[in-house]
Amino acid sequence: MASDLETFGEVAQALQGIRDQLSLHVKVFAASVVVGLGVIGFLYNKMDTVETAVTKNTVILERLEAQMNKVAADAGAIRESVQTVSAKPSQKSFPGYVGVSSEDATRDEVIKNLKAVEEGWIFIPAENIGEEMTSE
Repeated sequence: MASDLETFGEVAQALQGIRDQLSLHVKVFAASVVVGLGVIGFLYNKMDTVETAVTKNTVILERLEAQMNKVAADAGAIRESVQTVSAKPSQKSFPGYVGVSSEDATRDEVIKNLKAVEEGWIFIPAENIGEEMTSE
């Protein structure tokens, strides 16, 4: 490119070549920008979709956690209220019921022997037993 340009036509021709090259560079740069914006838009859309899914899952997990906490609280309340029955539980174990001792006997014998046998026992609602049996 060390040749001398002798006419304005040759100078114009050289400038036209430079302009064509710059035009090609601008087109490549513009295409790169459009492709880059497309990729960024796609990634933004994917991130938004993932964020929405994560939010939904978080809400579901929080609801499950609240239900599990409620179940745990209910289980704790049940554990506190349940009393293990020993061989001779107290009257306080079952309020409103009277302990009846028994030993493989019929219902009538169990009621008759309310105060006698201590090997085993059952609970009968207090209102089903006459006052003469529950007085002592």
